[in-house]
Amino acid sequence: MPTNAWDTPGITSYITELLHRNDVNIIDAFFGHGDIIIVVGEPDGHVAYDALRQVAQTQ
Repeated sequence: MPTNAWDTPGITSYITELLHRNDVNIIDAFFGHGDIIIVVGEPDGHVAYDALRQVAQTQ
């Protein structure tokens, strides 16, 4: 994600909703200022990566 994305209000909700729409099961998540760590199961890893990569490329 672009570095300025972290200052966007609602970015955490946007990312989790994006993963949900792509049927990615979030096992755990840790949110901090400037950091978002999302733990997904191995079968969902490539789907989550592809979904987030596509968004980052359009930004």
